[in-house]
Formats: sequence, structure tokens, C-alpha cells
Amino acid sequence: MAQPTKYVRQYNFNDYSTTSPSTPHLGSKVDLELDTLKITTDAVCVNLGLIQRDDGELANLSVHTEALSNAVLALIKATDLGYGVKGTWVTGEAYAVGDLVDHTQATWLCFEAHTSGSTWLEYESKFILFANAAIQTTASAVDTFSGDNTTQIFTLSENAPSGVTDVLVFVNGVLRTPTTDYTVTETTVTFAVAPSTGTSNVIVWGTSTVVEAAKAAAIAARDAAEAHRDDASQHKQTAERWANLEDATVVDVDTSVDSLEYSAKEYAIGDTLPTGSSKEWATNAGSAEVATGAGYSSKAYAQNTGDDIGSAKDWAVLGTQVSSTDYSSKQYAVGTPPDGSAKEWATETGVVTGSLKGAKGYADDMATQVAAATASQEAAANSAAAVSASFDAFDDRYLGVMLDTGASATVSTTGTWDAASSSITVASDAATLGIIIGQKLTTVASGYPTSANVISVTGSVVVISEPFTVAGAATAVQFIGYGVYGDFSGVTDGPDKDNDGVTLGALHKGLMYFNSSDREMRVFDGSVWLAASSAGSSSMVLHKYISDATSPTSVLSASFSPVLSYSSTNVIVFLNGVSLIDTTDYVATNGSDITGLSALATSDELVVVAFKSFEVTNVEGTSIKSTGEADETKFLRVTGAGASWVAIDTSAASQSASTNLTGAIADQYFLSLAYVLTGDVTIAGDNVFGKIVNGTTDISLTNDSSDRIISGPETAGVDATITFNGVMFN
Repeated sequence: MAQPTKYVRQYNFNDYSTTSPSTPHLGSKVDLELDTLKITTDAVCVNLGLIQRDDGELANLSVHTEALSNAVLALIKATDLGYGVKGTWVTGEAYAVGDLVDHTQATWLCFEAHTSGSTWLEYESKFILFANAAIQTTASAVDTFSGDNTTQIFTLSENAPSGVTDVLVFVNGVLRTPTTDYTVTETTVTFAVAPSTGTSNVIVWGTSTVVEAAKAAAIAARDAAEAHRDDASQHKQTAERWANLEDATVVDVDTSVDSLEYSAKEYAIGDTLPTGSSKEWATNAGSAEVATGAGYSSKAYAQNTGDDIGSAKDWAVLGTQVSSTDYSSKQYAVGTPPDGSAKEWATETGVVTGSLKGAKGYADDMATQVAAATASQEAAANSAAAVSASFDAFDDRYLGVMLDTGASATVSTTGTWDAASSSITVASDAATLGIIIGQKLTTVASGYPTSANVISVTGSVVVISEPFTVAGAATAVQFIGYGVYGDFSGVTDGPDKDNDGVTLGALHKGLMYFNSSDREMRVFDGSVWLAASSAGSSSMVLHKYISDATSPTSVLSASFSPVLSYSSTNVIVFLNGVSLIDTTDYVATNGSDITGLSALATSDELVVVAFKSFEVTNVEGTSIKSTGEADETKFLRVTGAGASWVAIDTSAASQSASTNLTGAIADQYFLSLAYVLTGDVTIAGDNVFGKIVNGTTDISLTNDSSDRIISGPETAGVDATITFNGVMFN
């Protein structure tokens, strides 16, 4: 072990205090001074541990032959019968009886003179273990006997030797030679010559079985310790490489395997890493990448300008393009990028890009339009803006489905909601309470929406079409059904209000609902509901889909009720009652599915009105018939320039002899296949087109001019009914 490192002062604190009396000492200088002191004191403690045991006594083997003076060595072997201290056993040395050697941390006594060979094991039998330095307590066993010049055999009581060399035998103080002077068999010592008479003049000194076991264990422990010492040293070197090695990969000292990785120091501050060190990734400046193709340092990404790497500073304030297509935040905020900045889109009155103007420009245009609309009541009445202002976003065109027996439902309960929310949690299950989609929130209070309808019902959560501006907790709310969710009007043949509760009038022309009692679509003409189609000969079919929680953007044919089938461009699509724009809001091209939708919310209602294809009347020769009818002709047609009527069937068998037909037109005929006309029919005036049936049933005529008198035949007790321009007379 080398001498401890001498402490050398690193810093003069007195000089610093003299030159800077008001400035505290630098912590780094104090740490450096203490670290230097620690190196010296740690080394002193290590060396002290080599010569002192924990109990304060000298450490085993701390005093060796080299430490003894020649005088002491001479004193030890002052007589021929004394011991000769030889130190560590070596090869090729002449050893005499009585010589002491050190080997394997033990002291051995030579009892047979010899010259040592190349290995200890070859001559170990010529030595007796004298002392084991690894054992700190006395472990000797001594038997004493008194010789009588006759007895040669003595029985040991303290020793338990395993062989003749495991004990030292002294007679009258003289060490005897094993095998020659005595033999040992288990616990019996047999002398070649009986010891002389004396008191306790025969001494057998040896080691106990514990010491023998300790010897073997000590040797094994020594060998293991030496191996572990070597391993530990190699691992220490490897650990030092992992910590501090620079400019090279770490190779394991024990296995010589190259890890192909670098030390912590190299990864932290090195400059040879192919992928760059932490320091390089943090501080490298300029436009050069830290590693080719891997990117730039944090510093470069933060503050470089004009290097085409898109630093944070460039993206924030650069006055030109940051990349080939994009500009900085500042440019998009107040600059003049090609697509316009936020400032331009907000304040520009002219065109910002393409044909689009800034918000102020559109606002100015709108102000001009509003002023013009205000100036003319008629213009305002015809304005689409005025019409749309009478509706909100709920069911503005298609109201939904209604029975002839439809009646308004009123639900009163309590609810809880947050400010700026349109979601109400009611007292119990909403469906059980009777709350349904389409009902209107009628509770009036400050911060409540004034025209909100129910658009979703899930458990106890009711979603309305407009948000509250104040919060509510267990607050009374009321929902009432209007329109198709309200009362059926027999006067108008449908709802008398829209779904928001507004009484129907001229501005509601074009509203539609499906009458599920009569199975027909109806359209409002400004005063009454007119049938658009019937179940028997429908020209359109209503298909409905209610969205689930999967937020679909496409709805397949089978998801509709009934299954959807349509001709491309022959559909009108409504989402929650609002008409969608073809190709913009949806795609309907394959004849079965609706795609291209924005993601639908839970309970959204998607309705598709699919118009059927139909054929106009076929013309075959000089006759007209309906598509699908048999080959009998049933309708009149005008020939030439319309100067006369042509009889479709003039067979005499089909007409009555008393048939009379007079009029201002020379030639006028009528259908006569299965019908018989009796009595006089007088028709005066211009051209007419009509159907005349049996005189005892109805007569229906259409006159193309006003102030005409039409008379119909009668029989006793039966009045003929005449329909003229839609009005019935009898």
C-alpha cells in the first residue's frame, strides 16, 4: 500500500478575505479544499487499518521479520536449540531444524532439514504449523506428562492430532523429531526411547480440531479473496471506464468485450459521439446539425434565425417565410402573408385573398344590406334573411312525423346544469318523465335560452339546442311539445304551429311533415297542409335513422327505417330537421348509403326523403293511356290546333238514343265505353274538357272561363252533384 497522499493547500482563504472582506467565500473553493483534505485523511485511515485491529491491538502480520532488527533476530536464535526466523518461505532455500517461515498467512516450524523445491506442497510435510495468524484467539492444546525412564507410551487428553506433524513434542525442553523420536496414532504418542525421569518434563503442544478446520477454511477463503480481489479490481477499472473514458467505446476489463457504447462523461460532454453528446444537443449553435440527419441543438431550435431550421424564435417573430410554405406567428398575426394575417382578416375592407374579404369588409357589406332592407318593408319581406330570422336551427323545413291523434305533452320537473352548457340533468329518467326529442323548453328566467328544443335524451340527461348563461341546481323546468310534438289541427290538417311554438303563417310555406295516420307527406302552402303523396301511389318515401354513440360519418342503407334506396339527386336529406346541402354536407351517389357527413352526435335524427322515378302518359297512335293500363283508351285529347274534340269511341252500342249534346262548338264528344248519358246536357261557351258519367251519378266539368251556367240532370229523389273548378254544387 502506498503512503497517503500529502495534503497540499488549494486556496488561500486569508488572501481572499483581505482583498474581498465583504464578499462571502466561494462555496466551490471551500468544497475543493475539503475534498483535498478528505483524500489525505481517507488514505491515512486505510493505512492505519493495516497495522491496527478494531480492538486497538496490532493487526495480525503487522510485525514481520523484515521489521525486526538483527539484534532481535540474533536473540531469537541465540542457541542451537532456539528458533531461526526466516521470513516468507521461498524456493531454493536451505532450511534447518527450528527455522520458522511464513506461508499462507501462517507460521510454520521446520523439523527436518532440507532445501526447498519449486512448490510448497512438495515440502509441506517437512514443516509443522506453528501459528495461524488468521485466528485472533488462542487455540493451542497442551498435554504434559512426567517421564520415569521406562514409559514410552502416553495418551493425549487435550490434543487430537491427525498426524505426527500436527504436534510439537518437547522432552526436557528439547524439541523431538517426528517419526524418528516419536510416532502418533490418534491420541497416543509412542517414544522410541522412554523419556528420562522428571516432573512435567514431557510436553506435547498442538492445535485443536477447530484450529485445523480454521486452517483449511482460511486457505480457501484466502484463495477466494484473491480471486474476488482480482475481479473487483477489474470491475473497478470497468466502472471507471463507464464513468470517465473519453473518445472511445467502453471495453470490459474482465471479459475484453467491446460494448460499442460510450462513457457517461462522453455522452454528457464529449465531442466524438456519432449521435452527439448532451452538451452538443443543448448548446451547439449555428446551422450545422448535431448529427447528420438527426437535427439541431436545443439552442439552435430556440434562437437561431435565418438558418432554415425553423427555430422557435423564427416561428415567433421572423418577418419572412420560416419554411417554403409557412410564416411566423407574428406574420400570421399582423403581417402580410399570401393567405392573409389575422389583422387583415379582421380589419381589411377589401379582398384579402382570392375573392374573400376581411371581416370588416363583410360587416360593412352587411350593414349596407341591412340599411337597404330596413328602408324597404317589401324588400325585407322578400329577404331570405327576414324569412330565416323567424326560425331557429331546429326543424326549420321538415318538422317530423305526426298522427291525426297527436296531442301536446307537458312535462314539469327539476334540473341541474352548468353555465354555458346545454346539458340538463333532470330529477329522474327523462323518457319515463315523458321528455322527448322536439319538445321546447318553456321555462322563462334570466340567463335561460328563449327558443331551445330538446335534441337528445339519454337516461336523466337532456340536451337542448341552445345553452344557458347561468347555472341551475335542482331548478324547476318545463318542457312542452309544439308542432308535430303538439296538438293536431283538424282545420289545417296538421300542426298549427312549428316545433318552436310559432303559429304557422305565410312565412312558413314549404314546411313538411309526414302524416303517419294517412301515410303521406304533407306540405304547408301558407294556410293549410296539402298531401304530397299517399301510401297507395307515393311519389316519395321517408327514411329515418337515429344516431348511436359511435359518431358515424356514413350511414349504410340497412341502418335506415325503412331500408334506404334512392336515385342519385332524387333525395332531400335533413339532420335534426335542417336541410343539408348535397355534395357539401353529404354524398348520395350509390343509391343506398349516405356518406361524407360530419360526425353525428348521439340521438341525432337523419331523415332522407327519397323521390320515386315516374313516367308521363304514353302516346300510342291517336290514343292516350296511362302507363300500366290495358289497351283500352280512356282519355280525350285535342287534335289539330284544338278547334274540336275527337270522340275516342263513337260506337252506337255504347250510347243512348236519347243522348243530346249541344254547345257552341260544332263537334263535341264524350267517353262512351261503359257509360250511358240520358237527358239533355247544355254546354254553352268556350272549349271545355270534362268527364260525363251516368246521369244518375255525379257530373264533373271543368270550364275554362268564368260566368258559365252548367246544369246537370236529376231523377226523382236524387240530386246530381256538379264539381266546377274545385267547388261542388248540387
